[in-house]
Amino acid sequence: MNSRFQRVFEKPIYILLTINILIGLFVFRNYGLSWDEPLFYDYADALGYAYSPAEWFSGHFDLSNSYGSSGDDHKTRGPAYLFLARGPVYLLQAFSLDSASAWHLVNFLFFQLGVYFL
Repeated sequence: MNSRFQRVFEKPIYILLTINILIGLFVFRNYGLSWDEPLFYDYADALGYAYSPAEWFSGHFDLSNSYGSSGDDHKTRGPAYLFLARGPVYLLQAFSLDSASAWHLVNFLFFQLGVYFL
């Protein structure tokens, strides 16, 4: 057997993740939104304002605009994941994928990456 294939079979996590990702690519559009998802994604959109030096020094920066439409819900949650994930989401939206499906796919793929690292 080819040594490359032998290495894949020595680490079954690759096989499991490949199967999981292939299935996920076929079903990620089949899910609706939970009640708090639109607010969470609005928070992700507001991060562009929050981390823009042009806004900071404009003289009109308002910290409450940095949390989106549900500032009281998201003030205690760090923006690191959303700031990292919103780039791929915007890229998928540029390819005509709706916002919810783009976020679901990106969340799923980041979860798979986490499973691998775990």
